[in-house]
Amino acid sequence: MVNHAPGAQMDLENKQQNIAAGMKRLEALSASFDRQSLDAIANLQHSARVREQPWLLAGVSDGMGLHTTLAAIDAGVLQYGVGVYYEPEALLKLDDDGTPVSPVHYARYQNALALEEYAKQRGVEFEVLFADIMMAPRRGLKGDVKEAAPAFPSKVKAAFERVRAQAPRKAAVFIDSVAFGKWISPREGKEPIEVPTIDFEGRVISTRTKSYHPRGYQETLDTMGRNHAKLLQAMVSFDWLEPASLTAFFTWAGGSQNVDALEGVYGRGALGDAKIIAERDVTAFRLSHGLTYGAHAIVRLPAFLSAALMAIPGAGLFGMLSRKVLSEHGVYWDMPELSTMMLDKLFGPAWVRENPISQIELDTAEILHMDEISNAVEEAHARIADYRATQSEEEKKKPIPVAKSRELLEGLVPADYTDILERFQPDLSGSDSAKTATPA
Repeated sequence: MVNHAPGAQMDLENKQQNIAAGMKRLEALSASFDRQSLDAIANLQHSARVREQPWLLAGVSDGMGLHTTLAAIDAGVLQYGVGVYYEPEALLKLDDDGTPVSPVHYARYQNALALEEYAKQRGVEFEVLFADIMMAPRRGLKGDVKEAAPAFPSKVKAAFERVRAQAPRKAAVFIDSVAFGKWISPREGKEPIEVPTIDFEGRVISTRTKSYHPRGYQETLDTMGRNHAKLLQAMVSFDWLEPASLTAFFTWAGGSQNVDALEGVYGRGALGDAKIIAERDVTAFRLSHGLTYGAHAIVRLPAFLSAALMAIPGAGLFGMLSRKVLSEHGVYWDMPELSTMMLDKLFGPAWVRENPISQIELDTAEILHMDEISNAVEEAHARIADYRATQSEEEKKKPIPVAKSRELLEGLVPADYTDILERFQPDLSGSDSAKTATPA
């Protein structure tokens, strides 16, 4: 049974409509997977074992977490599991006329409602919970810890124990796809960054990071960085992790470790620093324990267009520019391809589990062409700056109309980039007549 988001309780009488809306998106995502890839995953070296193991997936309502969950279900390797999602409750509320405050966030709620039903229709034992899985301490204004981190959520523990009791094998499979940057800023001593990006309509807009603040910065390190190791330690204490366990943590290497990509926004900023902490912690865990508690992957992903990426200053434009460059080289992979490639490596023989610094590398093409991508970013920024220089101070604050934005970005982004962005405008009605958009 789905543990409903408190902000959506008022709409439970329309539960079936919400499930229908979410199910349309899930079915569309399922259709986007390459069936040969799914069949290959089903026959991998470790697949026979993991389909008998209990899975815990954090962040299943959108993005790579949702794609990975669906791919694993469709490939038949996820048979027992718990999915966890969380959204700020204020963003799940409805206006007086019943319209969601944030369609993107409400669509995630619908996806979560539908996901449990989607799994059930395919014979999968799967629970979906609305739960905050962040084990982050309360901090003071100076970034100092004022109150210890909360314990692992008891309802998630109880749900996983129920699923684990049903699974023939007990070693956990854990996928961590949570992205929750509380404070996007550069490192200490650096000025906030102002950078152009694009909005969901395809208009060029100006965005700015927050100024460095010790509490906000440390809270982002807590949620996006330190949290993963805390989750692993909690699982060790629950005896969920065994030599047959597998875990995966997602990171964007181009942002966290390559400062040509959004320096001060991601690289050398709170977001990138958090990812580096988590990567370091996974490596330290592997060095300390070997394979005692299973194999633990750092999954290095390229930039791909998602709602999370679009929320980062400058990143939506970066993602679109990167997509154009990589597509021209025939090596652009979106979430359907990336999620199946990740499962292929996680359960196959290519990833060297015994080496504590080995990683699942899915960002090779991005790193290979990073100079070309960076040049495109520089060119786009220059064009936009030249145009902005002709505007009044008041006009500079406004979005650049779509037609002009398209002109400024011509040759640098896909010609159909506004159509690509339609995925961020989900149909919340579930009606057959409405336009269907896949979640980002």
